[in-house]
Amino acid sequence: MRREHKGICPSRWKTRCHISPVKWSKGRPQAYGKLTQAQVDGTAGDLSHSVLVLIEVEDTNDPPMFTVTVKQAMLEENAPIGTWVEKMTAVDHDSSHARDFVYKIGSDPAGWLTVDPHTGDITTVNTPDRESPHVVNGTYTILLNAVDNGDPPMTGTATLSIHVTDMNDNVPQPTVETVDVCLSDNVTTTDITAFDPDGIPFGGPFTFELLEDVKGKWKLSPSYGYTTGLVKESRCVCWPIHNCSEDL
Repeated sequence: MRREHKGICPSRWKTRCHISPVKWSKGRPQAYGKLTQAQVDGTAGDLSHSVLVLIEVEDTNDPPMFTVTVKQAMLEENAPIGTWVEKMTAVDHDSSHARDFVYKIGSDPAGWLTVDPHTGDITTVNTPDRESPHVVNGTYTILLNAVDNGDPPMTGTATLSIHVTDMNDNVPQPTVETVDVCLSDNVTTTDITAFDPDGIPFGGPFTFELLEDVKGKWKLSPSYGYTTGLVKESRCVCWPIHNCSEDL
């Protein structure tokens, strides 16, 4: 908003105006002040008078403002499409024009969400995945805009931080699919490490097992943790770990 104070006074008069805080009257911003003029041309006598003036403050287009500019929400991983996430609310204090506005998604890196342009309700349009590269430390961040119908339009912005709760939807797997074991008469150990994209408590540590009957030939030590040692107890050729069971 800008304030305009207009008027013409004779050069021999000094004008002072004390303005009170802006108030709203019938939908229009107004300020009241006391205008004092005093003759200063050196003539005899002290001539002055005061009058109450009404100053209308011209309205300019300001952007809509969100009642909360940074907000938190919770969303379960793999939630079905159409799940309600949060509601964002904005207001526009303009008095005369461009008071109508709509809500729009400003930034949604993974394309999971949509917003009702009139209510600010945010819902999912795609399945959220906590293991997405757009989720940082379990949090997915979007920007929401409120855009008015001014010329040019003005935009208010808010941030929604969505904490995505984890689900056990990934299987543990080794970091490599096969390992090579050197042919030797001595006992040898080859480390095998596993990982799981899911977070605690759905990730590691893991329980390692060998398939089929390989007793006396292969064993795991330890069998629990993030890394196990594949121990060759007898002479064996190199096989993928899930096939290393041939009796030599």
